[in-house]
Amino acid sequence: MSEAKHTPGPWQWTQHFDPTISIYKDGFGQIARLYDSSAGTGKANARLIAAAPDLLDALYLVRDYIATMKGNGHEYSMSIDAAIAKATGGAA
Repeated sequence: MSEAKHTPGPWQWTQHFDPTISIYKDGFGQIARLYDSSAGTGKANARLIAAAPDLLDALYLVRDYIATMKGNGHEYSMSIDAAIAKATGGAA
């Protein structure tokens, strides 16, 4: 479904050593590494990053569904296109 050129999902995250958290894909190895802050946001950030491929695929599905709604949902479609462009490095 995804039109982006990125490591395909699903992605997982694990915290091997405090404060290092790794995002990885089985068979591809580590995709990213981040550090948990003193505020404890690292695990929440890791969950969000690991969900990115699934979220992008969901946006494509919703955008395609909205496109079938004859004139309705144009404002939603524009924000979805902007989010997809931000995620893929494309133009909105």
